[in-house]
Amino acid sequence: VANTGNAVMSQFAQLVPNFDTRCDQPLAKETKTLLCTPMVDSSSTKMGSILAINKKKGTFTSQDEAWLKIISAQYAELLSNYVKHHKALRTRDYYASFLRASRALGGITSIHDLIATMQKTVKQLLTCGMCTVYTYDRENNLLFTLDAASNEHYIHVTNHTVAGSACLSAKPLRIENVYEHAKFKDLAASSKSAAHATLQGAAAPRANMLCCPVLRGSQVLGIIQCVRSTGSLFSLIDEEWLVDFTQQVAMAALHTFHQNSGAYKVFGLVEALCTISSEVRDHDVLESNIKNVVRKALLCDKVNVYSVDTMRQELVAHAHLSYQDEIQDLSAQIQTGEAELGLLQKQHRRANREVLKQDTQEHSHGDSESLDPLCEEQRQHLKELKTKREGVVVLSDSRRGSLVRVRFKQGLAGEAAASGGFQNTPHITGNEQLTDFERRSIHGHAAKNMLCACIYTEDGDLVGLLQAINKKHGVFTSADEKLLQTLCAQSGVMMHHADMLRTTHKQSQARFDLCQYTVKVLSCPDLSAICKIIASHGAKVLMARKCVFWVHELHRHSMWTVGSDDEIIRVSLREIATSVVGKAAVSAEMQMQAFSDLSSEGDVEEEEEQQQADGGQHSQMGQQFSACILAQPVLLKSDRSVLLGVIECVNKKGSVFDEDDKYVMDIFATITAAALENLSGAVSVASCDKPVKSTQTTAIIEN
Repeated sequence: VANTGNAVMSQFAQLVPNFDTRCDQPLAKETKTLLCTPMVDSSSTKMGSILAINKKKGTFTSQDEAWLKIISAQYAELLSNYVKHHKALRTRDYYASFLRASRALGGITSIHDLIATMQKTVKQLLTCGMCTVYTYDRENNLLFTLDAASNEHYIHVTNHTVAGSACLSAKPLRIENVYEHAKFKDLAASSKSAAHATLQGAAAPRANMLCCPVLRGSQVLGIIQCVRSTGSLFSLIDEEWLVDFTQQVAMAALHTFHQNSGAYKVFGLVEALCTISSEVRDHDVLESNIKNVVRKALLCDKVNVYSVDTMRQELVAHAHLSYQDEIQDLSAQIQTGEAELGLLQKQHRRANREVLKQDTQEHSHGDSESLDPLCEEQRQHLKELKTKREGVVVLSDSRRGSLVRVRFKQGLAGEAAASGGFQNTPHITGNEQLTDFERRSIHGHAAKNMLCACIYTEDGDLVGLLQAINKKHGVFTSADEKLLQTLCAQSGVMMHHADMLRTTHKQSQARFDLCQYTVKVLSCPDLSAICKIIASHGAKVLMARKCVFWVHELHRHSMWTVGSDDEIIRVSLREIATSVVGKAAVSAEMQMQAFSDLSSEGDVEEEEEQQQADGGQHSQMGQQFSACILAQPVLLKSDRSVLLGVIECVNKKGSVFDEDDKYVMDIFATITAAALENLSGAVSVASCDKPVKSTQTTAIIEN
């Protein structure tokens, strides 16, 4: 009757076609007479039927049938209204959840908050034991998610996983007992891998799964995967609601998240560029600002900033700045821990006040005491963090002034510098030839992924390199490359300006030192004193580790100088003819030579085992320099063919001698020549072993 919509009335119920005692005989008594009418509402929707059996007096009549049809129509409307009302209430609840989720997801810029909020909403919506939200990384063909402990998990998009199949097909999948499914029977074994770690625990031996892609047009943005280990199966209605959720909420949330992240990065970029430009006079401060900006913009654990030594084809980094990332991370953890401790202490004081207010203090006293171990545990944790930070600060201070040098084509940074472009390594497998300096991230963690980019000036000159290590969530993408390119451009301008300022300051300081030297050397009474003045002021003017003035003895074909203990050191020109000083003396031209130091190849080794063997005392990371000698002949001003001596400077501090140093050296030699010519009591350099004072000014000219 419910199916056909036609009423049935009979005095002999057992003879009615399709009579079934399981439903047509609801009473213990035998059904003798029956009257059954359909329930159809005003929209002709079949709502069921009404069955009347065993009329007490007589049999059912046509009048009874008419009355029952009227009653059936009324009940059909009531039932229809109830179903509509129930659906409306359910729809209202669902869309209220949609609106709450949309409001909660609207302003999120953290991928962890986005995934956690969306998973919580879907679990409440579908009443499932577990929900996992994946975002799709199209560039690397990976599904990415975070667990409750912020651990990262990746799934390669293939047909061997439910999430991968849903991603490839761009259609929802509803699977009963997924581990016994013919296509996914190996999923139980694969769930032991890190990629499926989020399914462990929730996926019981009998797991029902509903997986739905988040689509924007035909483009997959992510996957929502729900699991029920017990209870009812996922129904078609559940699938429809999840599809509706992905279209109405999840798609908009993921798209808005990417837009918000982009806008956040743009606004942050403006602030970052201002931060980079704020200080260019102090090289350490500039590099520190660049590190902070890049780490915040790219959301990575560590950033290395290298400058370029073009003469030696090396990348140079300040060793102590490599610990700044870890110090700041520990400081952030300490700040968060102190806030949590303050909250616990506030709850503890509130619980104590409740104890004092109540006569029966048993329950409240227990709450108060339960907070004591939590506070003590948090204090201990903060103490450990502060101790660790102090140790890193001490280690950083011990490395201050030390340099780490990396040759071009050595390590990923060296390869990027040699190629002159980007070097994006999404997954470090261990086959890469990494240097010790770039192999480790903060807290001793190994480098998992890396992005390197060269820094150029406005004129296209390579001045540095930025190296970002370990993206916090996921891997470095093309968007990160574009952002880093912008930061490199600004950093290049600032580093170039910093170099110009340092050069200007260096030139000003050199002129000031030359003036002081001129005043001192022109008033010097003898040649021995001039040698000592040149030794002290020459090293200061040229920032050399050692400066020596060799006096030329023409008749002996030798050169002599005054040692640190006022002893006379004399050498033969024949013996030193192939040296830098000898070449300068013979050619009467400036000579410079840099000697390769094999011990400086690569980066500076930092061995934690050696530090522990030293009783925890961190050894100073020494600077490794190649030997560099600059020799300038001092010629008679009135006759440039007469050699008075040679000024030798050894090993410039922190670098090698450049064109500016040569210019300063030339001025320095000219002032020295003038001082020697105007020496009131000139020393006869052609005399005996020990120079003595002389009243003949022409003696030095003759020699």
